[in-house]
Amino acid sequence: MSSKLIFDFYYGEGNVRCGQNGVDLSEFKCMARGIARAAKRSFEAVCNWLIRGFRIDPQTHGLTIYAMVSREPIGYFWELMPIDCTDIWRRYVEMACERCWPLAILVHVYEKGNT
Repeated sequence: MSSKLIFDFYYGEGNVRCGQNGVDLSEFKCMARGIARAAKRSFEAVCNWLIRGFRIDPQTHGLTIYAMVSREPIGYFWELMPIDCTDIWRRYVEMACERCWPLAILVHVYEKGNT
């Protein structure tokens, strides 16, 4: 596995569409960025990297991360899977590399409620 993996990060306003092959993220903005040692990173480290990269104020906003995956044994039907811990993050990176999935992440930024 390469030390730096290139991910497509989808973000901004848009709707998740479902097409013939499953999830379609074409309504969102997209940028490609590399993550060094992605398979070794903790989920917290990835979130902090995204918070800095998207210039999110963690006091007022949070983020949710979804990875594009396929559970089909043959062919592909894309689904969004929430990633919320290190084990799931590392397993996603491992499976994506093994199965030659596109490294596609939907980043949903939301305003935190007043508590």
